[in-house]
Amino acid sequence: MAQKNISSAKEELISSISLTAWSGLYILITAFALVCNVSIITVFAKKKCLRTRMNYYIIALAFSDLLIAIVIIPLWLTVVWLYVIHKNNQASLITKIFGHLDIFGGMLSILHLMVISLERLHAILLPLSHRFLRPASTIFVISAVWLASAVIAVTSVFLPKGLHWKGTFIIYTSIGFFVPFVVILTAYVSLTLLVKYRRDQLHRMHTKLSLRRERKLALTSFLIIVMFTVTWLPFFSINLIFYVCSNCASTIPYHVVLTVKAVHYSGSALNTLVYASRITELRRPIFMLLTPSREKKREQYLAVKHYKETAV
Repeated sequence: MAQKNISSAKEELISSISLTAWSGLYILITAFALVCNVSIITVFAKKKCLRTRMNYYIIALAFSDLLIAIVIIPLWLTVVWLYVIHKNNQASLITKIFGHLDIFGGMLSILHLMVISLERLHAILLPLSHRFLRPASTIFVISAVWLASAVIAVTSVFLPKGLHWKGTFIIYTSIGFFVPFVVILTAYVSLTLLVKYRRDQLHRMHTKLSLRRERKLALTSFLIIVMFTVTWLPFFSINLIFYVCSNCASTIPYHVVLTVKAVHYSGSALNTLVYASRITELRRPIFMLLTPSREKKREQYLAVKHYKETAV
């Protein structure tokens, strides 16, 4: 939706230097998202021990963010360049394609984050029920997320649009931000409170371990909520300005739109980065994959050390 302000760019062009700098930033975001998501997918494919229910959801999130990095961000950059150099006919055609794909990718990312929060709550609240869930249920939920995102994207073709039809904005803002935000916030706050309550029920000898787990969970919950808010709130806020004040839309600087979209797309790299950094069994394999030379030296050192110990 934020691309609506692009049409005004032909009246207030940014310099070629600025446009090149912005392109460089978007390329950097794309590269970072590619490295993060491809790394976690590669590790997941190589390590069968990592194929847990939780990690399947994270991998599904990685694939959705990979789609944003490979397809959607390049399309956005193409639209930006075409409008700035006054290729309005070509830009208008690509914008129609980009708009629906942007909705599809955004909904995929948001719904996966929401599902992961609910999955974690289920695992803590009803551990026995969660443990005996069939693998087919995970596949069903992931498929439902992709199907729902596709339906929402396709539906956007038929819904009325324009600054004077606020119904579309209300629908997409509710589905795309407010409802997922409330669900994510409620799930992770409930998780933190539930773990704290259970810690108080444990024997004193387990208190230190429980406290450490509680702090880790609380920090993870805080990071996820902050990340979701920071990456998505500016995007929906600027769309709110577009729909509430039609005269204000044309006055918003082009650089603001580019900044909001850059922050919005950076979530594609940060999503899996946050989860991988907080999950121990994922963190080490990814580090080994990204730093093979260091890991090889470490293995050689351990081999030599073992040889010396056994020789003695």
